[in-house]
Amino acid sequence: MRWLLDEMLPKSAVSELQKLGHDAVAVVDVELAGADDQAVFEFAVSEQRIVVTENFADFAALLEERQRAEEPCVPVVFVRKASFP
Repeated sequence: MRWLLDEMLPKSAVSELQKLGHDAVAVVDVELAGADDQAVFEFAVSEQRIVVTENFADFAALLEERQRAEEPCVPVVFVRKASFP
């Protein structure tokens, strides 16, 4: 699977996914650090990557917007920061 981890998640999460054989990158790895959520989501769509974020409010709104407009979407996995050491 192809994953894109948002910048609030630890780099160790990327490493763990890679150890399991996944194609995982963090937004900082693809020069999207500090980018707005729309840019992050557009990149994920263009690369067909699953987004992992704790930013429910913004990404849920982006998903809803794109689905209403019948634009391409990718899955988004919402996590809590407490999920990671």
